[in-house]
Amino acid sequence: MDFDFDTPASHEGAWSTRWERYAGRDVIPLWVADTDFRPPLAVLDAMEERVRQGFLGYSEQPRALRDAIVERLERRYGWRIDPSWIVFLPGVVPGLHLAARSLSAPHEHSLVPVPVYHHLRKAPELAPRPWRAVPLVLQGGRWVLDEADLRRAMRPETRLFFLCNPQNPGGTVFNRGELARIADATAPAVIISDEIHCDLILDPGK
Repeated sequence: MDFDFDTPASHEGAWSTRWERYAGRDVIPLWVADTDFRPPLAVLDAMEERVRQGFLGYSEQPRALRDAIVERLERRYGWRIDPSWIVFLPGVVPGLHLAARSLSAPHEHSLVPVPVYHHLRKAPELAPRPWRAVPLVLQGGRWVLDEADLRRAMRPETRLFFLCNPQNPGGTVFNRGELARIADATAPAVIISDEIHCDLILDPGK
Protein backbone atom coordinates (compact mmCIF):
# COMPACT_ATOMS: atom_id res chain seq x y z
CA MET A 1 0.00 0.00 0.00
CA ASP A 2 1.50 3.31 -1.11
CA PHE A 3 1.59 6.41 1.08
CA ASP A 4 2.21 10.00 0.02
CA PHE A 5 3.85 11.67 3.00
CA ASP A 6 4.76 14.84 1.09
CA THR A 7 1.34 16.21 0.10
CA PRO A 8 -0.48 17.68 3.10
CA ALA A 9 -4.18 16.97 3.49
CA SER A 10 -6.45 19.97 3.98
CA HIS A 11 -8.23 20.06 7.33
CA GLU A 12 -10.44 22.99 6.30
CA GLY A 13 -14.12 22.24 6.84
CA ALA A 14 -13.35 18.85 8.39
CA TRP A 15 -14.04 19.91 12.02
CA SER A 16 -10.59 18.59 12.93
CA THR A 17 -10.36 18.17 16.71
CA ARG A 18 -6.62 18.70 16.54
CA TRP A 19 -6.72 21.95 14.58
CA GLU A 20 -10.01 23.47 15.77
CA ARG A 21 -8.97 23.49 19.42
CA TYR A 22 -6.31 26.13 18.72
CA ALA A 23 -7.88 27.81 15.69
CA GLY A 24 -6.75 31.40 15.22
CA ARG A 25 -3.77 31.03 17.54
CA ASP A 26 -0.09 30.74 16.69
CA VAL A 27 0.04 27.13 17.89
CA ILE A 28 1.25 23.95 16.19
CA PRO A 29 -0.99 21.30 17.80
CA LEU A 30 1.03 18.19 18.57
CA TRP A 31 -1.21 16.97 21.41
CA VAL A 32 -3.14 14.24 19.61
CA ALA A 33 -2.08 11.39 17.31
CA ASP A 34 -3.42 12.88 14.08
CA THR A 35 -1.43 13.15 10.88
CA ASP A 36 -1.45 15.74 8.10
CA PHE A 37 -1.00 13.41 5.13
CA ARG A 38 -3.75 11.79 3.11
CA PRO A 39 -4.80 8.17 3.66
CA PRO A 40 -3.72 5.62 1.02
CA LEU A 41 -5.75 5.75 -2.18
CA ALA A 42 -6.94 2.17 -1.60
CA VAL A 43 -8.54 3.23 1.70
CA LEU A 44 -10.22 6.27 0.16
CA ASP A 45 -11.51 4.17 -2.76
CA ALA A 46 -13.00 1.56 -0.40
CA MET A 47 -14.75 4.24 1.65
CA GLU A 48 -16.12 5.97 -1.44
CA GLU A 49 -17.41 2.64 -2.77
CA ARG A 50 -19.25 1.99 0.48
CA VAL A 51 -20.83 5.46 0.52
CA ARG A 52 -21.98 5.13 -3.09
CA GLN A 53 -23.65 1.83 -2.21
CA GLY A 54 -26.12 3.89 -0.22
CA PHE A 55 -26.46 1.71 2.88
CA LEU A 56 -25.07 3.30 6.04
CA GLY A 57 -27.03 1.34 8.65
CA TYR A 58 -25.83 -1.10 11.29
CA SER A 59 -23.53 -3.76 9.94
CA GLU A 60 -21.44 -6.72 11.04
CA GLN A 61 -17.68 -7.07 10.72
CA PRO A 62 -16.95 -9.08 7.57
CA ARG A 63 -15.18 -12.41 7.99
CA ALA A 64 -12.49 -11.14 5.63
CA LEU A 65 -11.58 -8.45 8.19
CA ARG A 66 -11.06 -11.01 10.95
CA ASP A 67 -9.04 -13.19 8.57
CA ALA A 68 -6.85 -10.21 7.62
CA ILE A 69 -6.13 -9.44 11.28
CA VAL A 70 -5.27 -13.07 12.02
CA GLU A 71 -2.96 -13.22 9.00
CA ARG A 72 -1.18 -9.99 9.92
CA LEU A 73 -0.58 -11.00 13.53
CA GLU A 74 0.89 -14.31 12.43
CA ARG A 75 3.03 -12.81 9.66
CA ARG A 76 4.35 -9.87 11.67
CA TYR A 77 4.60 -11.34 15.18
CA GLY A 78 4.45 -15.12 14.75
CA TRP A 79 1.26 -15.09 16.84
CA ARG A 80 -1.56 -17.33 15.65
CA ILE A 81 -4.88 -16.39 17.22
CA ASP A 82 -8.41 -17.69 16.95
CA PRO A 83 -10.63 -15.22 15.02
CA SER A 84 -13.23 -15.47 17.80
CA TRP A 85 -10.78 -13.78 20.19
CA ILE A 86 -11.07 -10.49 18.30
CA VAL A 87 -13.38 -7.90 19.86
CA PHE A 88 -13.99 -4.77 17.81
CA LEU A 89 -14.09 -1.46 19.70
CA PRO A 90 -14.34 2.16 18.53
CA GLY A 91 -10.84 2.96 19.81
CA VAL A 92 -8.07 2.17 22.27
CA VAL A 93 -9.42 4.53 24.95
CA PRO A 94 -12.81 2.78 25.24
CA GLY A 95 -10.86 -0.49 25.38
CA LEU A 96 -8.80 0.70 28.35
CA HIS A 97 -11.87 1.87 30.24
CA LEU A 98 -13.80 -1.30 29.42
CA ALA A 99 -10.90 -3.44 30.65
CA ALA A 100 -10.66 -1.54 33.94
CA ARG A 101 -14.36 -2.02 34.63
CA SER A 102 -14.83 -5.58 33.42
CA LEU A 103 -11.60 -7.27 34.55
CA SER A 104 -11.35 -5.96 38.10
CA ALA A 105 -13.66 -5.80 41.10
CA PRO A 106 -14.20 -2.51 42.97
CA HIS A 107 -11.71 -3.47 45.70
CA GLU A 108 -8.98 -4.73 43.35
CA HIS A 109 -5.95 -2.61 42.52
CA SER A 110 -4.23 -1.61 39.29
CA LEU A 111 -0.60 -0.64 38.69
CA VAL A 112 0.21 2.07 36.15
CA PRO A 113 3.78 2.99 35.10
CA VAL A 114 4.28 6.77 34.93
CA PRO A 115 4.78 9.02 33.07
CA VAL A 116 2.26 7.59 30.62
CA TYR A 117 -0.55 8.47 28.23
CA HIS A 118 -3.14 9.81 30.64
CA HIS A 119 -5.96 7.42 29.74
CA LEU A 120 -4.00 4.47 31.17
CA ARG A 121 -4.37 6.03 34.61
CA LYS A 122 -7.80 7.53 33.89
CA ALA A 123 -9.19 4.06 33.17
CA PRO A 124 -8.85 2.69 36.73
CA GLU A 125 -9.42 6.13 38.23
CA LEU A 126 -12.82 6.56 36.57
CA ALA A 127 -13.88 2.91 36.93
CA PRO A 128 -13.49 3.71 39.85
CA ARG A 129 -10.81 1.33 41.07
CA PRO A 130 -7.83 1.93 43.39
CA TRP A 131 -4.55 2.26 41.50
CA ARG A 132 -0.92 2.94 42.21
CA ALA A 133 1.73 4.67 40.10
CA VAL A 134 4.99 2.83 39.42
CA PRO A 135 7.64 5.40 38.36
CA LEU A 136 9.66 4.67 35.24
CA VAL A 137 13.40 5.34 35.49
CA LEU A 138 15.62 6.84 32.81
CA GLN A 139 18.49 4.50 31.87
CA GLY A 140 20.67 5.07 28.83
CA GLY A 141 18.12 7.33 27.21
CA ARG A 142 15.27 4.84 27.73
CA TRP A 143 12.38 5.00 30.18
CA VAL A 144 12.23 1.55 31.78
CA LEU A 145 10.68 -0.18 34.78
CA ASP A 146 12.80 -1.04 37.78
CA GLU A 147 11.95 -4.69 38.40
CA ALA A 148 12.53 -4.44 42.15
CA ASP A 149 10.21 -1.41 42.39
CA LEU A 150 7.60 -3.24 40.36
CA ARG A 151 7.71 -6.31 42.60
CA ARG A 152 7.44 -4.13 45.71
CA ALA A 153 4.37 -2.41 44.28
CA MET A 154 2.52 -5.69 43.81
CA ARG A 155 -0.12 -6.57 46.40
CA PRO A 156 -2.37 -9.62 46.84
CA GLU A 157 -5.25 -7.45 45.62
CA THR A 158 -3.40 -6.23 42.50
CA ARG A 159 -5.52 -7.37 39.56
CA LEU A 160 -4.42 -5.27 36.57
CA PHE A 161 -1.16 -3.90 35.20
CA PHE A 162 -1.45 -1.22 32.51
CA LEU A 163 1.40 -1.26 29.99
CA CYS A 164 2.04 1.10 27.07
CA ASN A 165 4.41 -0.39 24.48
CA PRO A 166 5.89 1.45 22.64
CA GLN A 167 5.85 3.67 25.71
CA ASN A 168 4.00 6.96 25.39
CA PRO A 169 5.36 9.60 25.90
CA GLY A 170 8.91 8.27 26.35
CA GLY A 171 9.10 6.18 23.18
CA THR A 172 10.75 3.15 24.79
CA VAL A 173 10.20 -0.10 22.89
CA PHE A 174 10.38 -2.82 25.53
CA ASN A 175 12.39 -5.81 24.30
CA ARG A 176 11.45 -9.46 24.72
CA GLY A 177 13.53 -9.89 27.87
CA GLU A 178 12.05 -6.80 29.50
CA LEU A 179 8.51 -7.91 28.65
CA ALA A 180 9.17 -11.37 30.10
CA ARG A 181 10.46 -9.83 33.34
CA ILE A 182 7.43 -7.52 33.53
CA ALA A 183 5.10 -10.49 33.05
CA ASP A 184 6.91 -12.45 35.75
CA ALA A 185 6.99 -9.55 38.21
CA THR A 186 3.28 -8.76 37.80
CA ALA A 187 1.93 -12.33 37.79
CA PRO A 188 -0.86 -13.26 38.35
CA ALA A 189 -2.23 -9.81 37.42
CA VAL A 190 -3.79 -9.33 33.99
CA ILE A 191 -1.67 -7.13 31.71
CA ILE A 192 -3.63 -4.50 29.75
CA SER A 193 -1.25 -3.58 26.94
CA ASP A 194 -1.78 -0.49 24.78
CA GLU A 195 0.18 -1.25 21.61
CA ILE A 196 -1.53 1.18 19.25
CA HIS A 197 1.81 2.62 18.08
CA CYS A 198 3.37 -0.78 17.36
CA ASP A 199 3.78 0.06 13.66
CA LEU A 200 5.62 3.32 14.40
CA ILE A 201 8.82 1.85 15.80
CA LEU A 202 11.45 4.12 14.27
CA ASP A 203 14.42 2.90 16.29
CA PRO A 204 14.06 -0.67 17.63
CA GLY A 205 17.12 -0.14 19.84
CA LYS A 206 15.37 2.51 21.92
